[in-house]
Amino acid sequence: PLGRSGITLYPGRYNSITNFPEGLVPKAIVSAVPYPNQAFWTLSAVWSGWLWGKQAVTPLRVALDRQRYDSHWLASALTSAFGALPSVLPFFALVPELAPSFLQAIILAGQAVGLKMQNLAIAPARNLAQVQWETGFRSRMPMPVNLTHFCRDAIQADLEKRNEPASYLHLTAAVLAHLLDLEIFPSGSPGVASEMLNKVQGAMKDATEDRNFLLTYGSRDPDSQGLWWLKEPSAGEPSLADRIELTIQEILRSEVAIAKLELEKILYSQFPGLLTPSLVLIEACLASYAEEQQDQPGFWKLKSQETSEARQKDLNNARIRVNTLGKLLGFDVREDESVKWMKSNNVDSCFFFFDSCAFGSRLDFMESDEIDSRVIVFPGSRAELLIHKMQRNPNLDERLKRWHLLKLRYLRQLAERGPMTLPIWKTLLDGDPLLWEKVEQMPILNLK
Repeated sequence: PLGRSGITLYPGRYNSITNFPEGLVPKAIVSAVPYPNQAFWTLSAVWSGWLWGKQAVTPLRVALDRQRYDSHWLASALTSAFGALPSVLPFFALVPELAPSFLQAIILAGQAVGLKMQNLAIAPARNLAQVQWETGFRSRMPMPVNLTHFCRDAIQADLEKRNEPASYLHLTAAVLAHLLDLEIFPSGSPGVASEMLNKVQGAMKDATEDRNFLLTYGSRDPDSQGLWWLKEPSAGEPSLADRIELTIQEILRSEVAIAKLELEKILYSQFPGLLTPSLVLIEACLASYAEEQQDQPGFWKLKSQETSEARQKDLNNARIRVNTLGKLLGFDVREDESVKWMKSNNVDSCFFFFDSCAFGSRLDFMESDEIDSRVIVFPGSRAELLIHKMQRNPNLDERLKRWHLLKLRYLRQLAERGPMTLPIWKTLLDGDPLLWEKVEQMPILNLK
């Protein structure tokens, strides 16, 4: 580069550079770790021979000889590549086409050659990971005998922190981050990579197959789309999805308008590493609370009906309507945090009011009493966001099947409907589902 800083492209291997020009000593390493795609590499070798001849394809012959690339082969190959890196430099790597065994091989190969992991973030929906290392780390720790209890501790802590089910890939990342934080592995000895990989994979298998510890939604295969959750979860803080929704709600209500990229930047700083929000969840929250500005593409502004004042007024009106309906139907009505319809000192129905759909962590409290009918009253504009949360959290989906979900606008329609009896109320209560599906009518006549 002509200036004080810049990017220089060098079309060769790093270890073929014997001397850097003065002032061009690298201060960091940025790379992408390639996925061992046997079909692609074989095709590359064949095309190289066709284009440049036999001499050019000779170094690629191994791609033709080898027909299977497993995690142990990858770990061995990466220890050779990582071992050539200079010492004491930050190393940032992108890992595409992510799979649990692929991630294990990369992280443990780095540990074996002396890369100290500083940060790890994954985006399972995009099959992408980001890893930040520092080179030149050495440790003479002996190889641990058994890792199963360490894996269980890591999985338990991570799931409790998220308070929602997670994929096997996510659990793998949590276990690797925990094991490396404990510094129980040797480092600086490339030959131990395969042994570490065996121990971690065996411990992960033991921990995740313990049905007294974890339950699974979907397949238990590590490479499947199944989700893992604690068999006996403890009551904790709001789920990760709920915390992200409430954070986005707060940001939108404090800004005139905000660029989506700026919002993502704020969220990624507040939810780093393995808590990194998915783009799908961010977009679902934006669609629920805000609208994109026509004159400023990429900028989002809170909808007028979503201000805290407007929503508080909506909830106050909803409480009044529920109170009035209860008395009309012959119930005694009691109000505290909720509104209860009472008969002979027994609770017949209980109504809870939210301006968000971040009520997952409140279900334990709201289900504590024996009540025939539990109702959550919330804005209809949260419906699609709630559906997304239920799809990513089967545990929430199961629990909400025991609840009636009543939208504010539908409650208003019921209150204004006219004469109301208890049988009519029970019939109409679930008359406005979360998402109306378009009904396709079969054609009667062929008009062609």
